Amino acid sequence: MSADSSHIDSYGWARARPVFRYAVGAAVILTFSLVADYTLSYLTPVLALNFLNPGMKPQTFKTGIAFLIMLAVTSFFAVIFSRIFISFPMVFLPMFALVLLLVLYSKRLNAIVKLFLTLSLTLIPFVSLVSTRLGSVIAINLIINALVALLLVWLVFLIFPFNEKAIHTTKAGQVRSEQERYRDAINTVIVVMPLFILYFIYQWSGAILVLIFVMILSLTPATRNAKAGIFMVIANIAGGIGAIIVFNLLTVVPNVFFLFLLTIIAGLLMGNRLFSGRPGASLYGTAFSTFLLILGSVTGSEGEAGDKVWTRVLQMSMAVSYVVLAFAIIRQFSRSNKEKTT
Repeated sequence: MSADSSHIDSYGWARARPVFRYAVGAAVILTFSLVADYTLSYLTPVLALNFLNPGMKPQTFKTGIAFLIMLAVTSFFAVIFSRIFISFPMVFLPMFALVLLLVLYSKRLNAIVKLFLTLSLTLIPFVSLVSTRLGSVIAINLIINALVALLLVWLVFLIFPFNEKAIHTTKAGQVRSEQERYRDAINTVIVVMPLFILYFIYQWSGAILVLIFVMILSLTPATRNAKAGIFMVIANIAGGIGAIIVFNLLTVVPNVFFLFLLTIIAGLLMGNRLFSGRPGASLYGTAFSTFLLILGSVTGSEGEAGDKVWTRVLQMSMAVSYVVLAFAIIRQFSRSNKEKTT
């Protein structure tokens, strides 16, 4: 009996808790967002997942409120900015690029805040091309998405309490110089702007999910690495295939609780590798984000018909391929310039 007990203790439930928090939390948030069925609800699980990643501490009430206020102010600015300058593209586009650069360069904003703010600054002007009123609706729903994500993440941390000792497998982030932050910010703007300009000119509203995914991927450090970029493409395809399998299972058993269980299984499989601390572990988080984004966008009432799920996977694959290739070209161009100057 004692041997069995020692075996259970040796498993290390303190280390397993973040994995369960990650998997169950994603399932809870995905299920809630699909049942609630508000505008852009498919974004909530993907955005909330950033609060559950390895090494992330629960947001305090103060930081949570500050985050929501910052997002609300940015969204309000994006609405006003769009209404004034959207009809003057030669003024709007350079100013948009400058504001985006300032957000990405900021030292005070963490990665999660930058993600929400860049999505706000990108989506609101884009949908304002169709209707300025629609821009305001998107602004409100982005805040709702952030609020729902924050509340559900707090609930998940309440169910699976945070343990400081359980984050020893993650490495502390390195302090980057101003030059490195500026270089990363300007490279991200260079990657994002051509696609945004094409969306701006041709108003590709039907492929807005691609624009969202490009913004998310452009802030992912792995896409800036040549070797990791290739595996990033593979990880996103794997996540898409996983979403297709689950979607087909749901057509056989169209039940919310079944969706909840399938998401937990996928979360445990991906989360166990993600929290392992091994090289390339972050790619499993990327695959799971793709899984949630595709599944959420094709299963709710906002979602497309079943035959569109493959289109979603193709769009996501094109998005990640574009980001990886764009950063690779920038790296090669920078390397060539350094060789010429030396």
